[in-house]
Amino acid sequence: MAEQSVLQCKKQDHQNLRFLNYNMSSENKENLLICPICAQLQFLDINTNHKKNQKTILIDQLLNDQLKCENIIVWSPIQEKNHQEIFKNYQQYIKEFGIERFQIKFQEFEQEKIDIDQLFDYKQQQNCKIYNNQDIYETLQGQYDKVQEVRQELEIQFSKIYELVESFRKYKPIIKIRTKYQSLKFYKSDRNFNFNKGNFEIDNETRTIKYKTNQLSYIYSENLQEKIEYHLRFTMDTKNNEKQTELVFSLTSGDFQDSKDLRTDQHIYVFNGNDNSQAKRGVFQIEGKKNFYEFFKDKQTIINVVLNIKKKTMEIYDDDKISYQKLNFKKYTGNNFGDWILGITYKQYINNEQVDIQFMD
Repeated sequence: MAEQSVLQCKKQDHQNLRFLNYNMSSENKENLLICPICAQLQFLDINTNHKKNQKTILIDQLLNDQLKCENIIVWSPIQEKNHQEIFKNYQQYIKEFGIERFQIKFQEFEQEKIDIDQLFDYKQQQNCKIYNNQDIYETLQGQYDKVQEVRQELEIQFSKIYELVESFRKYKPIIKIRTKYQSLKFYKSDRNFNFNKGNFEIDNETRTIKYKTNQLSYIYSENLQEKIEYHLRFTMDTKNNEKQTELVFSLTSGDFQDSKDLRTDQHIYVFNGNDNSQAKRGVFQIEGKKNFYEFFKDKQTIINVVLNIKKKTMEIYDDDKISYQKLNFKKYTGNNFGDWILGITYKQYINNEQVDIQFMD
């Protein structure tokens, strides 16, 4: 076998032992391959003459095609410590004599495709032309110094940008209140009015809606502006009847607002009785709990409704984001309305107790 001829030590009294290591620091081919006895003699020689330690690599690793460079501890054969640092930062520039190619070369030697002279010549080229070539490291050091200068300059510029951003953040809460949190006015729809006369009330001053009906009730907002993102927050008192409640928020056209079912266009069910939350006319996604009734607490859980007509999105979530629900209707055709309104549809299935919605900042 090839291993018995080229991977056995032929030195006198070395008992034809199999080579264990490849000596990357060797300056002569006689010491290029190391068997256990070679290693013992070299160890004694180092301790006696105070020579520098040799950089060696296990032959079994060179024969392992699956082993990656980062898993070979002693690679590469660079002697100088400062050169090793440069190599770590710029090793993408040094590939011609990488570990993968060296493994191929050694396996060619093991298979007797090349002899010891050719392997040694390759090793010398590897060390002299690449890994221990002073000219290369002087060039790379110059590039490294330039990179460091650019990095330091970037850090200074980023620091200035950070200071500007921090100063801007101080004013962000004020801007947020003005542009996002809106106090909308709501109005009763005439739809289904005969069944609901006097059974639900809207107070735009106190920002409350009070229901006492088991019939479908429809409310719509004033016209919405496309360039404003609306963010409404509210609590609700269902008298522990959230599983018997239907509450739907919709973005729809202002046309026929007093007569149509406001759930005609894109909408999300906050409560859908005992069924799962759902949405219509768009791509609907849910993160966390699928249903608000799983964790909802009267007068405590704060529900957020975020409307963005320009982005064509509706978001509904609680303050703790136990459930986050989003409807994206950007790709849905037929929603380029002249006037947009927010619709609220309510119904209680069994009980007829008063249910309150309180909007807040």
